Amino acid sequence: MAAQGQGPPAGRRNVSFIQLSVQRETRTQALLSAQRRTAASEWLGKIPAWDWHRHALEIARSAAKV
Repeated sequence: MAAQGQGPPAGRRNVSFIQLSVQRETRTQALLSAQRRTAASEWLGKIPAWDWHRHALEIARSAAKV
């Protein structure tokens, strides 16, 4: 049995506890960021690309008819 006052502090004052808490928070933030990036990529993938040349030709044709 260790003498009173020896060894690492208990609970939240222990450096290992603090480091684990920071690592857990960092991992959680990294996972959330990855999920946001994936969601944004999927959302952007659903938007049709704007084909400027095709639309410019359509506008020119419709203007010529008037």
